[in-house]
Amino acid sequence: MILLLEWTSNDYPTDPFCKLVLCRAYAHIGCMYRMVALTRALDIKSVQRDTLGYIMFPMPELCGRLDYLTTFIISLRFNVGIVHYTEMVEVYEQAEKEISEALIGAYRNGAFMQVPNLVALADKMKKSAMSVGANELHRYLSALFAIDNLDEALNTLHGSDDTIEWDSLTDNRDLGVIPSFERNVKEDLESLRKITQQEFVDMTRLRHYLSQAVGSAGGAKGAGPQELGADVTLLRVHLEHCRQTYSPDALQVRLCLDSKKTYNVHTAHGIPCNHCL
Repeated sequence: MILLLEWTSNDYPTDPFCKLVLCRAYAHIGCMYRMVALTRALDIKSVQRDTLGYIMFPMPELCGRLDYLTTFIISLRFNVGIVHYTEMVEVYEQAEKEISEALIGAYRNGAFMQVPNLVALADKMKKSAMSVGANELHRYLSALFAIDNLDEALNTLHGSDDTIEWDSLTDNRDLGVIPSFERNVKEDLESLRKITQQEFVDMTRLRHYLSQAVGSAGGAKGAGPQELGADVTLLRVHLEHCRQTYSPDALQVRLCLDSKKTYNVHTAHGIPCNHCL
């Protein structure tokens, strides 16, 4: 199937659907480098990088978790993830800049009808779950694999003290971008959207609390026992929530990110809370 899709993609380079289906196929076999090449070949805009970001999102760190023969290959795969999430963070920063410039232009030109739409778009991008997730993974992987200085790594892991409104994060994914011939596909996608969005937020939140706790334990930004205790409490509570919500026997979700559910289950049930915390 992959060979047929590759042939079609080469013969019809302007067709985006073949590339998207190929991304899904390569996601199943963990072929990270081909996925990177295909997503870059799509040449999509910032807003589309947000709505289609879920296609690539968990693959870099999942590929890096595989048991390879050498630690060099594992680190190399994680480096691909660092580059990818750095680009994702820059996408949201660039989008914020472009929207701000568009707002200024709208006021200057008297195009006041465009202002509400631009403000709504800015708010949607700012509260995107993908934006928060990309930032968390960028800090997480950079601290572990790209920073040599321990203090700098701990500060990076801890992150800023800005409050994240987890319950107000928006789901901007375009799950119907690949055409489907199945019946009631819209209803199925909406059901999957709700389940996977909550799981994605929980996974990102768990990583956020874990990173903050590790950073505080290392004294990041002058954190003392009080800060460490507060961070560990947040981690304990959310970790228990994830363990109760995502059981090891949970069914796979029929999306191109099938491995995400397994990853969250392994993360939640793989942390020895009682012994380490």
